[in-house]
Amino acid sequence: ADPEPSADPAAWLSEAVRRYVEESGAGGRPLDAEVFDFVSSSSARLWDVGARTADSSGPKTYSKAPVALANLVDANQSRNLDVRSMESALREVCQEGASGEEAAQTFLGPGQSPTHRAMLHISSSRLEHVQGFVFGLLEDAQGYPDPRLEVLFLYQCCAMFLDLRRVVADKNKVALAARTLCLLVLFCRRVLLQHLARVGRLDADPGDLAAEAEHLEAMLGQALPHLCRTVAALACGVERPDVRRSGLWKLALEALIYLVEDTLPAVERCPLRPDTLSAYWEAVSSSLTAAVRVALPPPAAGTAPRPPAETVDSNVLAQAI
Repeated sequence: ADPEPSADPAAWLSEAVRRYVEESGAGGRPLDAEVFDFVSSSSARLWDVGARTADSSGPKTYSKAPVALANLVDANQSRNLDVRSMESALREVCQEGASGEEAAQTFLGPGQSPTHRAMLHISSSRLEHVQGFVFGLLEDAQGYPDPRLEVLFLYQCCAMFLDLRRVVADKNKVALAARTLCLLVLFCRRVLLQHLARVGRLDADPGDLAAEAEHLEAMLGQALPHLCRTVAALACGVERPDVRRSGLWKLALEALIYLVEDTLPAVERCPLRPDTLSAYWEAVSSSLTAAVRVALPPPAAGTAPRPPAETVDSNVLAQAI
């Protein structure tokens, strides 16, 4: 059996880059090879503190000893936490006479999709100004023409910011992980909505439909299984009590539910290959099973369950969790 992707996200990123270069023929030119080499080793280079602090002319930049983290994630006290479901957005975008592009942009905006300010839980640890600016650009980024690049992008996010070995090394890495979880949800929503809306057009060209289906196959059969297992590992925090103490598992669990619920309309609407469906459902079932058995604390005695939402505009699973 293949090893769990969450065991070593950096190794899985390197393997994904290798497969992409072999299948696409990219990397033939020296500049391309250098770019793919950087992507493959990006997480190791970014967090190589020794290399970043080596300075023969003076003391190292980081001189403070690490401090154990306390809980940094609590319930969001904001009253404006409404998040629309992917199902409702697809119905609006695909309905006759609706402005698809305008409706899609509205759905992906801060008032209707989960952001770091609108999640049910919020981190008290904040990004540096430059980091926040970069993530703002990434959250508005469109998908790539090549669906394999979308997969690589998501693999790289997991390797750089959701690796259990360093995700709670300090407050800044907790902030990076929290913002990354939102980024994953937003990016997947954007890609799925873009291509599902085109698949739903009755007058679509067969060649265009095949291209859109390729994006959905890659997202659901390759990217989503990796995201589910990586985020579920963060939500469960097995043998990592520091992850549980930080509270980051709450955001991870919420992101996992959004990833699953947002992709269900795609599985319903798009005819997918058997291997894609098998990979998708295996990842969804195993990650949700782990979340229920390990991540969720037992309910307090006498606590009545919250009734599920009854409208298609609500994210039922997220509200129930």
